[in-house]
Amino acid sequence: MSLHFQILLWLSILFIIAGTILLVTMLKTKKEERKESYLGFTVIFLIFGFAILIYTFIFGFFSSRRRHTR
Repeated sequence: MSLHFQILLWLSILFIIAGTILLVTMLKTKKEERKESYLGFTVIFLIFGFAILIYTFIFGFFSSRRRHTR
């Protein structure tokens, strides 16, 4: 796996961890206004985290396998 895909992998893991922390914070918050704000950030972080993770697995691992088999 190239350095580019390693950076994307760590970035996706960071986004997923941040989204999880925001989700836990949102569930513990009592005020509705803060819950709505946390919900937006949580959804964005989790969607981007999983999208980058899927992208990294598809193009990072499979492209490196293809290079090594030649």
